[in-house]
Amino acid sequence: MTHVMTRDENTDDVERSGDGLAKQGFVERSAHLLALFSLAVAQPLLDLLTRHGEFLVVHRFDGGDVLVLLAVLLVAVPAPLSAAAISSPWQ
Repeated sequence: MTHVMTRDENTDDVERSGDGLAKQGFVERSAHLLALFSLAVAQPLLDLLTRHGEFLVVHRFDGGDVLVLLAVLLVAVPAPLSAAAISSPWQ
């Protein structure tokens, strides 16, 4: 006799009750928005900077400044935007 698993019998590692599902959805949607921001905004800017490295030299960027620029482009700007978009009432 074969056993067919229904949706209720499926044992996932992810918690499926109220807050667990909402938390997973928030994290997943945040990750998607951060990835999209990286592809749409940060990647073209970083591409320009790699092609025109003299910009960094003229403006006296050192290693720490470049790391701060990367952190701002890849985390500091998209994180609040993704939080605002996810908590938006127009879902």
